Formats: sequence, C-alpha cells, structure tokens
Amino acid sequence: MLMFRLAAAAAVFVLSAGAGSAQVTPQAAMPWLTAHQGMTPELVTEGEDAFIRVQDESLTWLLFFYGCESAGCDSLQFGAGFTNDSITQDSVNTWNRDRRFLKAYFEAGDEGSAIVQYDVVPTTGAPIGHLDDHLELWRAALVDFAAHVAYFEPAQPAAE
Repeated sequence: MLMFRLAAAAAVFVLSAGAGSAQVTPQAAMPWLTAHQGMTPELVTEGEDAFIRVQDESLTWLLFFYGCESAGCDSLQFGAGFTNDSITQDSVNTWNRDRRFLKAYFEAGDEGSAIVQYDVVPTTGAPIGHLDDHLELWRAALVDFAAHVAYFEPAQPAAE
C-alpha cells in the first residue's frame, strides 16, 4: 500500500510540475495565500530579504523564505508571536511535550511571550500549491496554540 501511495504521489508531482505553475517564492505566495479564505497577505521587503505578514481572521502570522534564488526558495518558516500574562515556561514546555509540528519558544519579560514556528522544505520544482496541506496544518495548529496560551477562547460548537 505504501508503494502505491508513493507511486501516486510521484505521478501527481510529475504532472503538476509540468503545469507551469509558480515556484515557491514570496511573489508566488501572495496570490496563493489570498486564494485561501480569511487571509490577507502583505509582502514586506527589508533590503534583499522578503517575508509575508498574514492577517488570518483574528491571528497575524509571518511567512519567511530562506535560500531564495531564481528557481525558488529552498525552505520556509511559518511563525507567530504571542504575549500575555498566562504564558509561562511550563505552558510552552507542555505544548512542546504534547504536540508535534509547531515548536514554541518561551521568552521571559514583564509578561510571558512565546514564539511558535513551523518549518517546511518545499519540493524542488513543484508548484506552490503543493504546500496546501502544510498551510492547513499550520493554521489549525496555530489556532490550537493560541487557545493553549489563552490568547483567545476556542470556538464552541453551535447548539442544535
């Protein structure tokens, strides 16, 4: 079964790579992010470096690009920061112990602060849409982290 999945994934990659879609770059990421409901991206440039600030419903997060050349960027990092009195080193350690994918870092100060990050290595030559699953994982886990550090209360299911 695993071999079938790998073969199917390879076939999809070969078909989509030849489709002429945009490579993973900050410029290609802008329309890709805009196409997802509830997100407003803003391209920020600092010298030769660029990142994207995303307003995603009630959360703001950043998408950083590393190792960029004309063929695209070789890695990405999703990141967000939170500050409030309820963030403690123990709450961040609990998150890291109990959860995968997003890693959090505690920063001491007057109020507790935490930075949460998710790193991705895109497939060389693949269109940016191949990152859809990573984006959805990031968005869902970010909401979970925001609730974990009491940034906001998670949405409750509607009463029937």
